[in-house]
Formats: sequence, C-alpha cells, structure tokens
Amino acid sequence: MPYPGMGPAMNDLVAGHIETMFAAVGTALPLIEEGKVRAIALTGGERLARLPGIPVVAETIPAFNHLEWFGILAPPHTPPATVTVLWHAISKALRAPDVQERLRQSMLTPVGSSPAEATAFLEDERQRWRAIVEARSNPATTSKP
Repeated sequence: MPYPGMGPAMNDLVAGHIETMFAAVGTALPLIEEGKVRAIALTGGERLARLPGIPVVAETIPAFNHLEWFGILAPPHTPPATVTVLWHAISKALRAPDVQERLRQSMLTPVGSSPAEATAFLEDERQRWRAIVEARSNPATTSKP
C-alpha cells in the first residue's frame, strides 16, 4: 500500500514495521548519520562524498541510474507569458545563495531548466520508464523465480 508521504514511511522503517524502502537521500541522511537506518545503496550514478562507503546500484546492475527530481508544473493551457514570468521568478530564486545552500544541505542540486528543457526531460523520462515497464512486462524478457 502506498504511504501518504515520506514521513510516515520513514517512521515505519525506523520502527521496524517495514524492512526496506527507497528514500530521498536528503530525507534519510540524518537518520543514516544517527544510525537509525542503514543505507544499502544509492540509485544515482555515483557515490556521494558524504556517504563514501555506500555503493551505487550501478556497481551491481550496470547502467542503472535513477535520480529523484522535482519540478514545478502548471495546467496545460497556462498562457506562455505566465509560464515565462513564473520561470524567471523561479530561476532567480534558485540562483539566490541562501536557497542554493539550503538545497545543498538537503542533498539537492538546483537546475532551473527552461520550460522547453523541462518538457524534453519529462518526455525522456516517460520514454525511459515506459521501456523499463514494457521490458519487465514482456514474458520473453522477464526471468522467473
């Protein structure tokens, strides 16, 4: 059953009600550093300096790379001028030193891509995950236990 948020899921992990979970490293890092949860692997492409002993999944499953990302979306028929104003305001905020520092403390890297770049990224992600789901759903490519 899906959780209503990362907080309840992390609480259940710490309490031992669940054995494993995927979590954003910024969310889990304090609990990892306090020894309340154990990191097994990272899903990104490279190890983190802050967690040097934790391998990445790609060390076992070549080409595996999944980074969590966040985007700001608007309804599909939002006027382009409104999108442009929002993008400029958000980009300016992401360049602010205090915002950048706060994001880095949360293990996040501000990108601030343009609306066109964000649209292309979303399409690439959709295609990538569609291929993974289709490959996993195809009986010819799915291994049986």
